[in-house]
Amino acid sequence: MVNGLFGGPGNWDVIGEHLQQHLDLHQTLVHASTANSRFATYDGIDTCGSRLADELRGLVAAQPGLTRLSIVAHSMGGLMARYAIGQLYNPANGTICGLQPAHFVTLATPHCGCDADGVAQVPFIGWTTELPLLGQQLFSFLQGVSGPTAALLFRRTGQQFFMLDGQQQQQQQQQQQQQQLNAAAGSGATAAANNSSSSSDLPVLLQLTQDCPDRGLFFYSALAAFQSRTCYANTGADHLVGYANSSLRSLGQLPPLPPAAASAKGVELPWRRIDVSFQGARFGFAHNNIQVTRRWMNFEGAAVPCHLAQQLQLMEAMVAPAAAQQPAAAAAAGEATGNGVEGGQPASLKDSQGRFLKRLQAGERGDREVAFYAAIEQHRQQVDPASTEGSSSSADPDQRAAADTPSDEHEAQAAAIMQRLAQWVPRSFGVRQVCGTPYLVLEDLTGQYRQPCILDVKLGFRTWYPWASDSLQQKYRAKDASTTQASLGFRVCGVMGAGGSSGTAWRADRHWGKTLTADTVGEAFTRFADNGALSLPDLLLGRGMLLEQLQALADLAAVQDCWHMFSSSLLVVYEGSAATAAEARLAVRLIDFAHTFPTAKASKQRFKQQQQQQQQPVIGSVGDEEQAAFSADGPCGVDENFAAGLRSLIQKPEKQPEFTKRELMLNSVNVGVLASLFNWGAVARPNTLGVQSYGPSIKTLGLCPPTPNCISTAEEMNDGDHYVPAWTYNPEDGRGRKGPISREQAMAELAEVVGSIKPDKFEPKIVKQTADYLYAEFQSPTFGFVDDVEFYFPPGDRSVVEYRSASRIGESDGNINRKRIKAIRQALEKKGWATTGY
Repeated sequence: MVNGLFGGPGNWDVIGEHLQQHLDLHQTLVHASTANSRFATYDGIDTCGSRLADELRGLVAAQPGLTRLSIVAHSMGGLMARYAIGQLYNPANGTICGLQPAHFVTLATPHCGCDADGVAQVPFIGWTTELPLLGQQLFSFLQGVSGPTAALLFRRTGQQFFMLDGQQQQQQQQQQQQQQLNAAAGSGATAAANNSSSSSDLPVLLQLTQDCPDRGLFFYSALAAFQSRTCYANTGADHLVGYANSSLRSLGQLPPLPPAAASAKGVELPWRRIDVSFQGARFGFAHNNIQVTRRWMNFEGAAVPCHLAQQLQLMEAMVAPAAAQQPAAAAAAGEATGNGVEGGQPASLKDSQGRFLKRLQAGERGDREVAFYAAIEQHRQQVDPASTEGSSSSADPDQRAAADTPSDEHEAQAAAIMQRLAQWVPRSFGVRQVCGTPYLVLEDLTGQYRQPCILDVKLGFRTWYPWASDSLQQKYRAKDASTTQASLGFRVCGVMGAGGSSGTAWRADRHWGKTLTADTVGEAFTRFADNGALSLPDLLLGRGMLLEQLQALADLAAVQDCWHMFSSSLLVVYEGSAATAAEARLAVRLIDFAHTFPTAKASKQRFKQQQQQQQQPVIGSVGDEEQAAFSADGPCGVDENFAAGLRSLIQKPEKQPEFTKRELMLNSVNVGVLASLFNWGAVARPNTLGVQSYGPSIKTLGLCPPTPNCISTAEEMNDGDHYVPAWTYNPEDGRGRKGPISREQAMAELAEVVGSIKPDKFEPKIVKQTADYLYAEFQSPTFGFVDDVEFYFPPGDRSVVEYRSASRIGESDGNINRKRIKAIRQALEKKGWATTGY
């Protein structure tokens, strides 16, 4: 906290008390500057600013645990602080004295000085213009002597207030006189004089509007580095600093300034402006009331310190917004990215417990989201004893048991679905008021990651619901049609990636996502997955990776008939510093439920009670053509819109979802969207296929790579990850009632089984078949991944068949190769073969 002219640290007693009440003192140091007090403030803005910079250096050295810096300054203190941060700013990393700039707050600070032809910047002489007869003459006289008088009373500081300092100001009159003498000889002398000036020749107030890298001063960059800038201004009754001056209104609202000051960059920076009025106050001066400089005199301004402390508490929470972890996130994007400040309130916060606070939307939207999370938590607690926060432990056990026991099979099915759905939804902890604004308290999905990479994808071929008003439907129809929502069934709302080999974090918000098309949307996925060590296939394949999680969610969506989720999003998060897929710890969750409606199955009794009480539909009227999908109690059936959007993202749909006439018709989706974007199935066949020679008398199938997505009979028996035993088509104990068969017959049996078996719905295709070798490709129904499967009949009379099954890309295969071989060998056993293995 920095005091103003002739002030001292004691001026901050009241504001300091409020800050200590509202901020976490275990994590915050509240310090009132002692560098400039009383007559020391007359030494000039630059000198005082240098002292403040020295004080801050010493404070940081004495408190090595400090990480962020916020400044609150009154009157001239705001100018001193701007000079100090310009000295301490490091352009290489954007820090001020090694600290991250957080918040810069000024109270009645004369940012534009006092040198003007108007009256706004020198209010104490403005009243003279209202005097009859000699008022204008008196004003002109006072205006003329105000600068020299300020310099006489306040020494160098007074000069700088009226911009009477600087060599350029002193030389201006001499240059004007020389212009006439130089006119005959040319402008060389004048040009030389102008070129010889530098930033140090400018008045200090003008220096504060720019960077001076030649002198190591970065006034503008330092001020711009703060996450927020706030100016409190008196709208009137301030006898020292005018309203437009202290509130940094637009240049059109400011009094006329010198040409150099008219280009002041400080005015261009975004500021939060808070207007204060002391009209009618009977005690103290407004200039001091806004700070409550003296408790006994300026008590009429007591509301300002309280407001400032509350606002700083709120803005301090903005230091770690989810949109920063998340597109903009947080980005990312809804809860992940792109959320900022609206109406002075941040869209998302993080509290001291590391929880995510999402600003609750007004009206029915917020009510729906709270109701959804409450229902989810109720069912989560039924299966998770650890999730007890917010529940009543004093409730009667018999009552709790009765409440948790489904009354019939219908409710039991709904409860089972809700419990499965709870696994995909962040935990919630109720609603909290922060400075009068309601926030939904949620689990922070990014808190466990050191460098979270985030992808936010809005699912569904439409974001509107049939019972919405015609105007709302028209609005969202147009929005969906202008993006990939209506054509692909999803839209990228935000991305935050690690930056690939460059190592520079990359962000994209929802506006960038709206520009993507079916041909360009792939960039979002590839840049999200590329952290320099991993790529998209690494995050897709393997146990617990993206493909497996999406498929599990799709299986749930295919039967989920408790909620219809419009405009909800899929959030994918992984560790950006991961070197392997296992280290990525990839997670998938559902977020954004402001447009989520319970179905009749989920809350039939509650809906009936509400309808009886209100005598009106809870959700809204439904047209005749929609009765098949909606009842008077709410939407019915599976949420096909959401499920279809998810299916189109990960796999080829078996048929187009059937929607009502009022709904958007879906464009044809021939293959999974991600598969069509990247065409992974087109990866070239490996050159290790076929029978390999490992010496004059050793011929067998190829060995496996070190990755665990391959099995082969050619491996050593002690290699448990890759070795599998060979089969025989003529066992020693016979083929049961069937007699021995020839190699040709065995190849025919094998080809029949391989061509018809479809484990995990992989489509087989026999590519090559000879007398002793069979090669087939198995293609996945989702992303079109291709696995290579080979069989070899070695020479001799042992009736042995060797085999190898391997995935072309990725590290892990989710055991699909072993499952495939098991299905094949079990089918062959029915034909009389002898097989062992997985």
